[in-house]
Amino acid sequence: MSNFINYSEDGITISFEEVYVANKTEITLAHDNFFEVHLFYDEAMENEIPEILYMLGGEDSNYNGYNKIILESDIYSSYDYIYAAYKTKGDYVDAEDFNKKQDFIVEKKCGENIIAYRAVMLKGGEIYYPDMTIPSDIRKIIGISKQSGVLGQKIQIYTCGEITNNIWNWDTTKDVFVSSNGELTQTLPSGNIKIIAVPLSNTTVEITKNNEIIRGV
Repeated sequence: MSNFINYSEDGITISFEEVYVANKTEITLAHDNFFEVHLFYDEAMENEIPEILYMLGGEDSNYNGYNKIILESDIYSSYDYIYAAYKTKGDYVDAEDFNKKQDFIVEKKCGENIIAYRAVMLKGGEIYYPDMTIPSDIRKIIGISKQSGVLGQKIQIYTCGEITNNIWNWDTTKDVFVSSNGELTQTLPSGNIKIIAVPLSNTTVEITKNNEIIRGV
């Protein structure tokens, strides 16, 4: 690890470091106990690595923090370095903030025309509709588009939390799946199945963190 610096987010100084990852399935950050981490392909922190491509490990029972990150092969086989930004225990006023639920919205460039409230994947730093016949596309899904956009335009993406759309009319007893062209549906698709959200009401869903792909139905 090298180039240990800091950057500011919402007035809080966040630990930020360049990390060597080539051929490494696991990395440890300079700080032993981080509570919120974001990984980026670029030092400008414009292209975030989706959470489905890494997993936090090494929970510390004393601080409820972590000290390592387990990487998917898409990262360590393609890049020599990535950039990690994370909040530590000292970045928070009290422990209550650690588990504070917040919607997380990122802004990404459209690699094709995108319609609002569709599931999208991140590929090469741009967003596209996933091809649901390709498991690697499904694993790159990062969330649901908040806006419509045309090729090259930046739009906002919900990656977690609650989403309300007053034109929805969900059945609250059924999960929400990803269909072709990123459409959201409660009709069980054939082939690969990805559950992306659960309805909280007829017009509100919560994005699920379950990344499982169910095959062959």
